[in-house]
Amino acid sequence: KEYLNNIKEIDVLKAEIEKEDKKLNECYLNKSVSEEYNLKIEKKGYISKDTTVVITECDTLYIVDTLLYIPAFVNSELELAKKYYEGDSLVQQDYVQALEHFRIASEYGCPEANYYVAECYYHGRGVEQDYEQSVEWYQKAAENKVASAQNVLANCYYKGIGVEEDKVKALKWYVKAAEQGVVEAQYFLADAYFNGLDVKVDKNTAFKWYLKAAEQNHADAQLKLAETQLSQFKD
Repeated sequence: KEYLNNIKEIDVLKAEIEKEDKKLNECYLNKSVSEEYNLKIEKKGYISKDTTVVITECDTLYIVDTLLYIPAFVNSELELAKKYYEGDSLVQQDYVQALEHFRIASEYGCPEANYYVAECYYHGRGVEQDYEQSVEWYQKAAENKVASAQNVLANCYYKGIGVEEDKVKALKWYVKAAEQGVVEAQYFLADAYFNGLDVKVDKNTAFKWYLKAAEQNHADAQLKLAETQLSQFKD
């Protein structure tokens, strides 16, 4: 029932958007716009309260940019896409449908949707596998602070997957991902600094990242810290 309601909400939102876009286009074609104001309005909870609107000669309010901020619509598309992507008791897994809805959410500026589009290209889910395309989408998501995308993008640069190998850029994105709590990135940095892998050996930095990873129950990081402490004890 919840799923069906979600579909209905999406249809309603799409209809509202198409209706407003049509009105706005007609408004501009007729050159009937007299002034623009930043007014606080609320439209059925779909549009933010701080929305730029225009006032026509007949004092009718139109939304200037319906693509600017429509969180309910974007979230609905994203959640629907995830249902198709993962599959559940109500929806059969369908990567083609998932990708279609991820793209829609992406067009409306959803960074998380960019990450999932990248995943589809990377793994060939619902589309032919294309590492170069995946890197482009990971980049979009990573630049908008999607931690998982930052970590995968770092891997791509480090291993030269879909992009020219670049250890410097890889390190940059590993750091960004690690700072956002991605445990795999934290452990990678710890190992890199401990063993001098493409960076200068820095035990203090290594221990910092080992500790952060260990605090997230990363078994190898916990083992490394234990070994280090035991070694110091023997010394």
